[in-house]
Amino acid sequence: MENLLKVSYESKIILNKKKLSVAILNNGTRIITEEAIFKAFNKSRRGRVKKEVDDKKMLPFIDIHNYQEFIDEDLEKMLKTINYYTIDKELIKGYNAEILPKLCKVYLAAEKQKKLPTQQLSLAKVSEDLLAELLEREIKDLIDNSVSYKYDKENKEVLKIFKKHLGKDFYIWQKIFPIVFFKELFRLNGWSFIIAEIKIRPSIISTWINKLIFEELPDKTIEELQSSKPKIGYIKPFDFFLTNDIGNPLLKTQINKVITLFLLSNNMEQMWSQFNILKLKQGKQIDMPYNFNEKGYTIEPIEEVSLSDFNKMLKIAVNYNPKKNQ
Repeated sequence: MENLLKVSYESKIILNKKKLSVAILNNGTRIITEEAIFKAFNKSRRGRVKKEVDDKKMLPFIDIHNYQEFIDEDLEKMLKTINYYTIDKELIKGYNAEILPKLCKVYLAAEKQKKLPTQQLSLAKVSEDLLAELLEREIKDLIDNSVSYKYDKENKEVLKIFKKHLGKDFYIWQKIFPIVFFKELFRLNGWSFIIAEIKIRPSIISTWINKLIFEELPDKTIEELQSSKPKIGYIKPFDFFLTNDIGNPLLKTQINKVITLFLLSNNMEQMWSQFNILKLKQGKQIDMPYNFNEKGYTIEPIEEVSLSDFNKMLKIAVNYNPKKNQ
């Protein structure tokens, strides 16, 4: 089990009125389950079809011979199944989630050139419906946002951090940060991702966001972020997605890079070490912003804003030095 991929987050997305099981693996790969792929294309996974999948380790209703001219190198790699362990330690199969829009384009291209077999014509209609939704929202964003549904209250606390500590110029851009970013940040520090823990660490979180994200962006991009607002679609509370004409893709790219770095790290010390290696490759270097304990978790002071009035007075009393105050 140690050498196989494992699930960090499991969820479901809705596409074409179907609930599809998805996941984020510990290496950052967004996954759609094998069962969900069949469900998306109205296909049944029974009998001979199931055996074909097991034997070939790729989807049986993509005939490589028939569709070869429409399949690029990236899709051919994605056709192979990915074995991984669920949170419940069950070994299952899935595919890189990016396979879904690529498959849709293959079927539509084949139909356009009249090379789609009669028995598979229904796939073209399904593909058209799926792509209509996926053109509005990238499947990767759908998966990340689906995880956010479970953390609405925590997300509201994160929103307060952006508003108070990052300033109005960057406040609106919080909606682009998937909750996975913050949940992983807490995991790397051994903190529980609960409202009480979020409330006591606003400045340290905002410091990391600045250092890992905004300070890595070109000056021109920062100027654009300060002078514009993202075009964001809205579905339901905390379900935001980027429209295709978003003006700052570099911000989104940097967030995704850092999330992947989080998922590949066991603790904050390891994450900063890996981040520094990336900086060295760019001819730069950073100083470790904090000290770490034996587990690699950040050693950081408890912020004054987190203390009740009673505890603040208690802290003053405990630290009182009569000689110093004589």
